[in-house]
Amino acid sequence: MTDQRFGTYASGLGLRIDLNGTLFKIKSTGSKEMMLDSSELRDADLSNIKLSIDRDALLDKYSFVWDYAPKMWLNERRKPTKVLPEGWFPSTLEFFFDRTMGEVTDEGYMRLTTQTPLEKPYSRLNWFNGQQPDEEGLGAPCQTLIYPTGFTDSDDPVEWLLNPESSSVAVLYQYFMPYDLVKYGLGDHVGDIEHTTVYFTNGEPTIIEAHQHNWFVQKPWGDPIVEMDGTHPVLYNAQGTHATYYTAGPQKLGPGVYDLTAPKVMWDLGQNLDVIFPFDWVSPERTIKQEGGNLDGINYLTQVQKWGNKEAGFNIFGTYQRNSGPNGFLDKNTELMKALTVRGLTCEGVDTDRCIWPAGVFS
Repeated sequence: MTDQRFGTYASGLGLRIDLNGTLFKIKSTGSKEMMLDSSELRDADLSNIKLSIDRDALLDKYSFVWDYAPKMWLNERRKPTKVLPEGWFPSTLEFFFDRTMGEVTDEGYMRLTTQTPLEKPYSRLNWFNGQQPDEEGLGAPCQTLIYPTGFTDSDDPVEWLLNPESSSVAVLYQYFMPYDLVKYGLGDHVGDIEHTTVYFTNGEPTIIEAHQHNWFVQKPWGDPIVEMDGTHPVLYNAQGTHATYYTAGPQKLGPGVYDLTAPKVMWDLGQNLDVIFPFDWVSPERTIKQEGGNLDGINYLTQVQKWGNKEAGFNIFGTYQRNSGPNGFLDKNTELMKALTVRGLTCEGVDTDRCIWPAGVFS
């Protein structure tokens, strides 16, 4: 199919997309089993590496990702009032894709923007409220990205990742919301991706990081400030902004500026985890299904740079009435990505001939 903004591309395997002359390619065998002998990693030619994985067996090794998944209190209303909406809840990615389309940014990358135009910087659509978790805490999937961490030059990062019982990994529990409401008339944006990171050594949690806006607060596992429900840390997600904190109540950001957290709606992340390893980044399962739309066949991890409409309205010190949508899931910890790039495992673009775990626009 052809679209004037994107050039020519095809749905499914053999994806090709040309954004203003920048060519990206995905190559796939079409099999869920990719072949790789990780011992070849130390060879100079990385293009010959193949990966063979029993995914079910691997997920069994990673059972601790579910065992220690956070539970999240959302400070949103379960029922709307006459003047206030029900809240700004998470949603499935499919929910968002069904209501958005692709366009090219000024830099030549892809942006997701609402199919219904936003006439004013503060215009909001009904579906921005997202999808409430149910009474049992089951909600939209939590995109759960796993990275090897702590390996040295003499370690094989692939073997490190495939054997978490004897290595260390970082697990990024990432959650998507269709809209971010800042409340102060500046900085709202379509699309919001927030996350909490838990670091594990030999399958045991050692550190937790709650991320808030452009910073995070790290605590050792077992710190008394972190509320626990059995093995699960209990966190508090701020109303509208979705920043994550360890406690309920007002969270001061600056003079007269606060995030507000409260235990109103429980979202139990561990009930619905979408676990994503680096070798999943360019798999067919990560492509958007949008029949008749210009997103059909696009890899949402590696080819979508901005998850929301362009900035609009006046700005104060660079903050607009409506800010641009956020960068994607692979852009949430550049240090973890950098360690893979240095070893030649990750590279720019989506061509698996260059590296085995291409990270698209985020490397």
